[in-house]
Amino acid sequence: ALQRSRAFAEPLLSGETLDTGENTPAHADAVARILADIGGSEAMQAAVYLVYACQHLNRPQEVIAKAFGEHFAALAV
Repeated sequence: ALQRSRAFAEPLLSGETLDTGENTPAHADAVARILADIGGSEAMQAAVYLVYACQHLNRPQEVIAKAFGEHFAALAV
């Protein structure tokens, strides 16, 4: 799920930066790494990418639920 969510979000986030100027995909990678380091589940790590992808989707709950299931959609939205 982690690799799939990153692959799903990557084209949506490519070239995007946060208000701080940080590259959004790099930031998501760092957040996922922090979650892994503190024992966060793979689902939590995968949801990081989906959270950032949400803002680029018309119906994020529906799109993510269809692609990843309701659990991931709930985590992301």
